[in-house]
Amino acid sequence: QCVACHKVLTNESLKPSKLSAHLQKCHPNLQNKDQAYFQRQAVALKNIQFGSSGIQAQKLQAAVEASYCVAYKIAEQQKCHTIAENLIMPCAYEMVSKVCGEDQAKKLSVISL
Repeated sequence: QCVACHKVLTNESLKPSKLSAHLQKCHPNLQNKDQAYFQRQAVALKNIQFGSSGIQAQKLQAAVEASYCVAYKIAEQQKCHTIAENLIMPCAYEMVSKVCGEDQAKKLSVISL
């Protein structure tokens, strides 16, 4: 998860070259920050996710459960796991954005497949 914009990144995006491209494209103002800054941001993000209210933790738990459900269905059908990132998530995003609106579709970004 990006510590600057809180976007959940795919496994493919965790490669160093893709991470630096994300930083340059989405957060050009943070390029000159040192590693300690990003470590502090990561700690702050964890505190937000698992804060005293527990609301973020509940949302995170629901996202993990949704991810497991999709993974289980893919395994049942004996399909390649990359189908989730390449087909299922884009289709789910389009369906939710058309039926429920763009704001609701953005909530799908917390689900890592």
